[in-house]
Amino acid sequence: MPMILNRLEWSEEEKAQWMFERMTHHEFDVYPSIETDFAIVWRSNPTFLHLCRKAIENTPLNRENAWDLKTWAAPLLAMAADWHEVIAIKQKIAWRCDDFLDIVQLYLEHQEPHQAEFWLAKAKKHATPYEKQQCEQLQVNLYLCLGQMTQAWQLANRLFTENPSFDSYQKLSAFKTTHQIEDAEFLARIEQSLIACYQPADARGFISRNSSDVVEFYIEQQAWKKACDWVANRATESQVLLRLADHIIANQPQISLQYYLRVARASIEQTSNQGYQNAIHHLQRIERLLAKNPTVLADFYLEITALAEAYKRKRNMHNLLKKHYPKQV
Repeated sequence: MPMILNRLEWSEEEKAQWMFERMTHHEFDVYPSIETDFAIVWRSNPTFLHLCRKAIENTPLNRENAWDLKTWAAPLLAMAADWHEVIAIKQKIAWRCDDFLDIVQLYLEHQEPHQAEFWLAKAKKHATPYEKQQCEQLQVNLYLCLGQMTQAWQLANRLFTENPSFDSYQKLSAFKTTHQIEDAEFLARIEQSLIACYQPADARGFISRNSSDVVEFYIEQQAWKKACDWVANRATESQVLLRLADHIIANQPQISLQYYLRVARASIEQTSNQGYQNAIHHLQRIERLLAKNPTVLADFYLEITALAEAYKRKRNMHNLLKKHYPKQV
């Protein structure tokens, strides 16, 4: 269709008007996108771009017009000569917090902290609780841009404390390394925050993601004893427990075996064929890992017998155990 439009004996003004009208008023639900499908036409049509620019200037900035404004702005942004022009366009259509934050980010990327500060203040006035966190993250970047390292580090730590997780710790740790920050209490503070966010498994056995974060922290720090002590009597996400088991198997194969068995039992308790297959997968993996440790491997086979007895009423699981471990079942 764009090629057909190009071949019509219409003036550039007529083509521009035709495309402009169909940007926000579709004749059919499947109508091609003017912004993308007709770019080959409008990129060389100054009249079309002028119509978009004029529409933005003449349209009130509010919720009802937001989609139209963004639609008209898209071609102008695509054709903008530089970042100053991009920001000028974005400022004309900004009305929500995320619009303001987009502008803040651009100013920070181009080392314009005072302009960023002005627009960040506007963003904070319109922010939802979730968006306030985004504002605070950009506030950290603004402090850095202003050379205010102490304020940036203090705020970054506060944000972590308010919403601790292993992922946010890693970002904070990278921040600390990048900016060569000395903080003797850093790791101890992180540990206590991650411990505090632990939640026991609920009645259905569901383990919240953050509840295993302290174990991931211990694994990263190679604090094996702390990790083992923690998981000894606390529900832990299966993948994290397996990762710990793999790290300690050389020195503590018996404990690794128990962790694999915990994960296998949890898979069996799902009472599904996929869960049963997962259990067999975990059992076969620990069997391979213990191949050079005959003493613990013998214990593994005893555990297979115990599993078969414990789950003999789960016929599909029992049959799988019998298939893969006929000598033990």
